[in-house]
Amino acid sequence: AAINSPSGFMKDFYNETYYDRIGEYMSEFSLTLLWSVSVSMFPFGGFIGSLMVGPLVNHLGRKGTLLFNNIFSIVP
Repeated sequence: AAINSPSGFMKDFYNETYYDRIGEYMSEFSLTLLWSVSVSMFPFGGFIGSLMVGPLVNHLGRKGTLLFNNIFSIVP
């Protein structure tokens, strides 16, 4: 339920971005498909992240790994 709370905002973002690039709005099917793929990739990202955290902590330490992770939040 928590992952669906931003669905309206995300679908609006997808639709507006598509309109800015292509000049027409997405079909409801395409919009639902894109949202479904986005939601289904969320756990996959967590799985990949959990596999990467061990080697990163061994190499950078706990504090270094947290600082390294912040790069993805700061750099666009």
